[in-house]
Amino acid sequence: MYGHSDNYGTTGIDLRIHYDSSKFTFKSSEILVGAGDVFGDVVAWDDTDNYDNDAATDKYIRVNYDLMAEEWPYPTDDSNLPITDPLLNLFNLTFTAAAGTGTTAFNVTADQKAATAFYDFTPTASGTVTLSAEVAKPKVTTSLTPATGAGTISPAGTTEHEKNSSPVYEITVATGYRIKECKVNDTVVEVALKTGETDIYQYSFDPLTADATISVEFEEIPKFKITSSAGDNGTIAPLGDNEVLEGATAVYTITITGAHYEIDTFTVSTDSSAFDNLAAGTDPNTFTYTFDSVSAAANVNVTFKLKIYKVTSTADTGGSISDPGEKKYGATAEVTRTITPLDGYEVATFTVDGGPDVKDTALTKNADGTSTYTIASLEKDTAINVTFKKLQYTVTPTVTGDGGTITPATATAYDAGTDVEIVVTPDAGYKVKTFTVDTDATAALTDNKYTLAAINANVAVTVTFELDNQNPVATTGLTLDVAPGETAGDTLTGYDLDAPEDIPFSFSFANGTTTLLTAKDGIVKITDTVAGTYTYKASSGAEGVDSFTFIVTDSKGGVSEPATVNVTFVQVCTLDLVDDEIEVAPGATKTGKLDVTYDCTGTLSYSVIAAPAKGRVSAINTATGDFTYKADGDATGTDTFTIEATDGTKTDTGIVTVSFGPPNTDPEATSTDLTAIGGEVTSGTLVATDADEDTLSFTITQVPTKGAVVIGTVTTVGVTSSAAYTYTANDTTVPTTDTFFFTVDDGKGGIAEGTITVNIVPAGEYSSADMDRNYEISLSELLSVQQLYTSGAYHCDPDEVNDDGYAIGSGDQTCTPHTSDYTPQDWEISLSEFLRITQFYNLFGYHVDPDGEDGFAAGPE
Repeated sequence: MYGHSDNYGTTGIDLRIHYDSSKFTFKSSEILVGAGDVFGDVVAWDDTDNYDNDAATDKYIRVNYDLMAEEWPYPTDDSNLPITDPLLNLFNLTFTAAAGTGTTAFNVTADQKAATAFYDFTPTASGTVTLSAEVAKPKVTTSLTPATGAGTISPAGTTEHEKNSSPVYEITVATGYRIKECKVNDTVVEVALKTGETDIYQYSFDPLTADATISVEFEEIPKFKITSSAGDNGTIAPLGDNEVLEGATAVYTITITGAHYEIDTFTVSTDSSAFDNLAAGTDPNTFTYTFDSVSAAANVNVTFKLKIYKVTSTADTGGSISDPGEKKYGATAEVTRTITPLDGYEVATFTVDGGPDVKDTALTKNADGTSTYTIASLEKDTAINVTFKKLQYTVTPTVTGDGGTITPATATAYDAGTDVEIVVTPDAGYKVKTFTVDTDATAALTDNKYTLAAINANVAVTVTFELDNQNPVATTGLTLDVAPGETAGDTLTGYDLDAPEDIPFSFSFANGTTTLLTAKDGIVKITDTVAGTYTYKASSGAEGVDSFTFIVTDSKGGVSEPATVNVTFVQVCTLDLVDDEIEVAPGATKTGKLDVTYDCTGTLSYSVIAAPAKGRVSAINTATGDFTYKADGDATGTDTFTIEATDGTKTDTGIVTVSFGPPNTDPEATSTDLTAIGGEVTSGTLVATDADEDTLSFTITQVPTKGAVVIGTVTTVGVTSSAAYTYTANDTTVPTTDTFFFTVDDGKGGIAEGTITVNIVPAGEYSSADMDRNYEISLSELLSVQQLYTSGAYHCDPDEVNDDGYAIGSGDQTCTPHTSDYTPQDWEISLSEFLRITQFYNLFGYHVDPDGEDGFAAGPE
């Protein structure tokens, strides 16, 4: 493969690329630079061509370039075209290698180039060669004045650029400087501020075709002094002397620090409208002033003053307010307003800044009828408004009881000076009883009216009513039961709302008589016209029911409506309570019951209607008639009392006659002590005597609280009765005391009470001599053992007075022997055994010791 070139007219060049078509097949071409034509697969030259080739396989690619279109920098005539680096690639050709080696691209490069010249090259299977022509690159050279400190340019120095490119140069200005002049090729040009920047400028070259220069001259920006100052109660920032670059923006912040202060004056020597140009900040006490473009020195001054607030006071008719209208005051000033109502008026509402009515909380009432409102510290514009209303007084009416009404009926307010009429209206059948007015001691009704003239105070009016004469009322629903042929009676009744003035009543029949024959031939007679008692005599053959009517007339002539009494005829039956006699000893009690004959269908109820004189009926069973009579202790002779039996219709009485026998002697109960062990059962005996040798009964009247007691069988021998009992003590860890009470009853009214005191000791092992079980032997306990020792023998006795359960002498030996009787246990206390107890006494106690001769050891544990 080889190539050669010819001139192409006067403006171009003709390139030919020869190749062996047996080895390569042309596929495509690509023009890289400029304009031109590619003609592929041209038939090869013959041997007459200037280059020896094989005509059978030689082909070439022809490329014609329009050099002028690319501003070709070299001669376009037939002179030599020098080749220098760097070279410009012109086109790419793509061939397919033979023998299936794939597609290979080759750039064709000329080693040298001349008009009508040939050159050879040998491409490798994977390499490229380039056919190029050199195009020179233009250069740009920069310069700065001053060279340093005022700014920079980028790129700096001398820089090559592609031909026809438009490079952009950036100029960065240092703080305090500005661009004075920028020249390109000694011609002044304009530079533009880079978007988004404040100190970087740009210059964009036109398409470069030759070398160029760019120079920048900087100058220092002038500075101006701004002097600021502030008065009291505020600040300005920055304060004092500050230098600002010409054209720069300067912002001054004014802050009000004094409470309730505002800006008084604000001056800027270069701005006659400075005060109007102040801008409010986000804080109401902050303002700013801005120098948009400083062009000269300036003085800034601000002063502050206390705020002035307005107080606007208004009042409607009916009164006045001091200092009405709009008044101005310095902030924090104390402001007072006095409200003066006219006569007969009072403050209706008092509002501040259009708010709610605060007359009850904001105003101070004065003794002279005025009110005062004070703003302790005025801190804003304030509007005060007061309205007035007529003074009002309340009339409070009260009706005590029933019988009428009063107008006004409820508490009602009236303007001062108003005449108020009070009207009292009694109900039918009523009249005014009392009428009082608390402001008028002589108040009186005229035609049930009273006028409060020119009301000037709160008034309370009270009225009570009473019945005028009203007719009496006869009681309805009265009934009477009577047997045929028998006479029965009852009482007519009625009432009168005018009582007691209209009493006494007068009772009569509806026809005005006091004797009446009924429809069933019954004869009714009013036996007492004032008391209303009457009798009714039934005919012998009467049956079913009958009735009659009556009326009541009061003392003032009022007559009741008739009322009916219904009469029922009942069958005859018998109720007979039989008298009886009883005998009882003085002071004794006797129970009994009267015999009764009763064949009626009702239910009898018994009661004592005549009490005895020498005793008392302590109880009577109202259903059975059983009674209990208690004779006085000194009763003699006889006594009587009367019992009544009734079924509601029939009634009978019986008399009980009491005769008194010999006097009864009350029994005597014996109080004793008992020692019990906690959690265990202890036996004892209740004892009582009766001189009459009556059989006594024993009853526990107050149970113990620390145990339980059960009474057994009673035994009576002569004057003495006894009842065995058991006492079960509750568990306890310390000694304690319990009590229960019992009574003995001789059945003749004689009763006595006894007390059992129980000394409870904790369960455990104790000496029999230690009766209070405290592990100490007292002198009395020692002497009890001495008695057993001295007697020579002892026996079981749970009722023994010393409570150790033993008594001297021979006897019952069924219980456990005394613990002192231990060597041997022979129901006798020996000297050594007695001395053992004495040792416990002398050593102030003893304690349990399983190894001790008697199971104990002397002395406290």
